[in-house]
Amino acid sequence: MSVLEVSLKKDEYITAEAGALVFMQGDIQIDTKIRSGILKTVKVSLLGNESFFVNKYTAKHDGCVLGLTGPPVGDIIDIPISSDSGFII
Repeated sequence: MSVLEVSLKKDEYITAEAGALVFMQGDIQIDTKIRSGILKTVKVSLLGNESFFVNKYTAKHDGCVLGLTGPPVGDIIDIPISSDSGFII
């Protein structure tokens, strides 16, 4: 199974579907909430077979590491992300 390993600096965060966490290293705050928008939440949950909830993982200091995994379908590849460009998954 592929694992996405994310290195976070202080106050950086990543949002992932609840239950996707594999491991954490460092002081990472976890906030769980319902997806934004009730219609979108119902659509994604019923049609997309995804959770009603998402977790926001926020690093409390530099050097935190978060490991995430999804269902065992496909592979995870390395995509460089810089301060002036991002990637939506």
